[in-house]
Amino acid sequence: MKRVERLRGVLRQGALLGALLLAGCGSGNEPAVGNPAAGSPATASRAPAELDALYQQVKASGENRVVVYSSTVDTEFEPLWLEFQKDYPELRVVYMMVASSQIMSRVAAERATGNHMGDVLMQTADVLPELKKGDYLSAYVPPTAVALDEHLRDPDGYVHYGLYKLYGLAYNTRLVQEQDLPEHFTDVFAPRWHERFSYVQPLGPVANTDAAFATLWRDGVVDRDALYQLRQAGTYSFPEAGISYVAQGRQLLNLWAYLPPLARQLELGAPVAIRFTPEFSTLVPYGLAITAQAPHPNAARLLTAWLFSERGQQALAERSYMLGSMPGAPAPTFFPRELLDDPAFHRPSSPAELLEQMKALRPVFADVFLTPKQP
Repeated sequence: MKRVERLRGVLRQGALLGALLLAGCGSGNEPAVGNPAAGSPATASRAPAELDALYQQVKASGENRVVVYSSTVDTEFEPLWLEFQKDYPELRVVYMMVASSQIMSRVAAERATGNHMGDVLMQTADVLPELKKGDYLSAYVPPTAVALDEHLRDPDGYVHYGLYKLYGLAYNTRLVQEQDLPEHFTDVFAPRWHERFSYVQPLGPVANTDAAFATLWRDGVVDRDALYQLRQAGTYSFPEAGISYVAQGRQLLNLWAYLPPLARQLELGAPVAIRFTPEFSTLVPYGLAITAQAPHPNAARLLTAWLFSERGQQALAERSYMLGSMPGAPAPTFFPRELLDDPAFHRPSSPAELLEQMKALRPVFADVFLTPKQP
C-alpha cells in the first residue's frame, strides 16, 4: 500500500504539471507545452558540456521552439517536455501526435509544399527505416548516445532508439488474486479466463502484441495453434480501453497492458495492478530521428541529445513511465529492472530484426486474427 501511495503522489505531481501545460497550450493542431520556468534561472548550466555546446548553438541561431511528431498520445509525453523546458526555458516544445500510418504522408506533404514544420520524429521501428529510405531524415549522432548499444542505432547515424515502451499483465485486484494469475501463455485458455481477458489486435496501429508474438514465436513459446486458441479465448481492445475494462471489472485481465495508462488509472483509485510476467510482457523499442529539412535544426539536436542524457533518461522513467535504452537507465515505478537479466524474460530482438520477424508473421497474424471467431 505504501508503494501505491508513493506512486499516487508522483502521479498527482504529474497531473499538476499537466494543468500547467494546458494553461500554456497553443491553439489549432499544435499543442504547445507551456513554460512553467519562465522568470526563473535556466538550469542548463548543470547539463553536460555536450548539451551546453548545443544550447549555445540554439541561442546563437535564435531558435525558440522545437516541433515533435510522435505516435504517442500527448498526455504521456507532456511531463517529459516540461522537464526539458525547466532546463531550457527559452525553448518551447510543440508536440503533435501523428500516427505511424500517417507520418509518411505528413512529411511527404511538407516536402512537396515546402512548408516544413516537423523537427524531431519519435516513431516505431516499422516507420523510421522507411523514412530513411525516402530521404526524409537527417543524419545526427547525439554526443550523449555514444554508449548506446549498437543494435539500437542505425549504422548510418539516422535513427537511434532512445526508449522502450513497457507492457505487462494488468489485472483487477478485487476480482483476481496475484497468486492466481496465469504464468504461461497456455494458462489463459482455462475456462475461468474465457472471454474475461483482452489484448490489442495484431496488424493494427499499436504494435505491442505483434512484437510480443514475434518474440514468443522466435523462442518457441507460441505457434499458429496457440495463437488461434488465444483468438478463441479472448477479446480485442485498444490500450486505454483494455485497462479501463479491467478497472471497471468488465474484464479480469489485460494481456500486454501498457504501463502509462495503468498508472493513470491508479491515480483515479482504480483497483488495478500490473505484473511483468515473462510470457505476458514485452518491450517495444521507440526511435528518434531528425527530419531532413528541420526548421529548427539546432533545437532538434539539443532535444534529441537531452533525451539520451542521464537527465533525459531519468525524466522518461519518472515522468512518462518508460524505460530509457541507455546502459543503467532507471526503471519507472512498477517495472522491475532485474527482469531484464532474468533468463525467463523474452527480450525482443534488435529493432531491425524484430521488424523482419513481424513482417514474416503477418500472413499468420492475418489468418488467425483478421477472421471471425469460430463458434
